[in-house]
Amino acid sequence: WLRRGEAFPLPPLELLDPFLREVAEAYPFADGWEGLLLRYPFLAAPTLFAPPLPRLRRALWRLGRLPLAYHPGVRLEVRALGAFQVLVDGRPVRFRREKARLLLALLAARDFAKEDLLEALEASPGGFRVLWWEVVNALEPGRPKGAPPYFLKTRPYGLHLEAPELYLDLLDPQAPLALPFADLDHPVLEERRWEYLQKRRRALLQSPDPEGWLALLRLDPLDEEAFARLRASPLAAEAEGLRRAALRELGL
Repeated sequence: WLRRGEAFPLPPLELLDPFLREVAEAYPFADGWEGLLLRYPFLAAPTLFAPPLPRLRRALWRLGRLPLAYHPGVRLEVRALGAFQVLVDGRPVRFRREKARLLLALLAARDFAKEDLLEALEASPGGFRVLWWEVVNALEPGRPKGAPPYFLKTRPYGLHLEAPELYLDLLDPQAPLALPFADLDHPVLEERRWEYLQKRRRALLQSPDPEGWLALLRLDPLDEEAFARLRASPLAAEAEGLRRAALRELGL
């Protein structure tokens, strides 16, 4: 719970240790706990009592110790595998406009020059500004007016992938295999989908792990190479079942 930064009621225990008492009072490390960090600088290191990284980096920014114009103090998860989903501090983000959701999906797919991004969105410059700031404000709740975005960049337009509080599952080689942007239809996303699947397919086929081959077959039951490898593995029966079901569905 401490690392996740989620609010929960503390048990009615008397904390005799002054450090533990101060940590309990500072939890869940919203703005104003910076004095604790000054008194106990080891909290900035990866220790048992270290606050969640987004809260820690925001505190360091508020103390003038991070060379940033602004820090939102939240963790962002952009999950493109399967249906496109965005989480801020573990809570799903709901966009008012579907095109704002598409904008973020495009930025998760690749970087863009502004002209290319407007063309991909079929948006006017004015309409794009509305969509852009809807996305920025959804990702960074409480951002003061005029503060530059933290999770998005503009030269070129894209995700600020260097931000340690940002997770993009497309870049995670351990993420479960799934069809990227499965609920979105756009030529740019289709191209990124194909690139991703080809790259993961090559990596999984080079792996000796039959679970990876089975993941490929679940995604494409007619994948001949994955099926051939599985036939000589302990997962042969499951692979045969997937194959037969796919052939029945195709009427073959």
